[in-house]
Amino acid sequence: MSTVIVSPSKYEELTNALNTDSVDVTYSDIKSFGDKGFRSMNVLWKGKVIQFQARNLNTPFGVEEFENDNNTRVQRSVQFDLPDVDEANEHDKKVRDVYKFKQLYTALEDKLKRDAEKNQQLWLNQKGKKEFTKEVIDDKFSAIVKEHPDGKYHDKFKVKLTYFQKKDEDGDNEYPNFEIYDMEKQEIEDYSDLKEVISRRTKCNVLIHMNVWFTGKGFGVTQKVKQLQIVEKEENEKPSVFDNSDEEDDDDNVVEDSDDDAAEDSD
Repeated sequence: MSTVIVSPSKYEELTNALNTDSVDVTYSDIKSFGDKGFRSMNVLWKGKVIQFQARNLNTPFGVEEFENDNNTRVQRSVQFDLPDVDEANEHDKKVRDVYKFKQLYTALEDKLKRDAEKNQQLWLNQKGKKEFTKEVIDDKFSAIVKEHPDGKYHDKFKVKLTYFQKKDEDGDNEYPNFEIYDMEKQEIEDYSDLKEVISRRTKCNVLIHMNVWFTGKGFGVTQKVKQLQIVEKEENEKPSVFDNSDEEDDDDNVVEDSDDDAAEDSD
């Protein structure tokens, strides 16, 4: 199935289509995977699979690594900050575009929950059962945009860096399902240390593939990086005892990093 790339110039058009339940927004057939009840589908716009292009996204933590449930493979993901409306109004077009991207994601969340209520017999396996209320469906949905509990830090969303297994002469090896480009738009070939490639406070352009998942417990969205370009990297120099203390600013305000974790999606 062909794809459509939703770039910043198309954000408002798709946001309006989602908010108005336009007939241009549809879904692919649901496919089942394995024997654990996992199913998924794609969101379509004008008959094509949606991929999102987002620019100038800031990642506060860089690449995060964790082992899967069976401790057999390392999984990798990146969280990106999303600005609030005040920041969007105070800054340039780049920040306003990121805020419009956030509005697009919010519209998509609302659309998925509305359609889950209409299609719950198929989507949520409620055939012949008592229908869920809107509140229950909201509870079963895993939010795309993760809000910080007390609003102290930016809202965030997470994308995965996925790999595929291939048997070579020296055994099973992992190969990336994505491409990464440096600030000169040259493809990076060595992905052995992604934490160094995409470090804390790196600004990126990202092409994202998204699909909707369903399990017995709920539903949500998985986002995977197709392409990522490094736009800007902040040098994280550690303070030194040899620094000249006479050059310090008069005020002693310290900004601390957030260690809050986003909730995991189903896979």
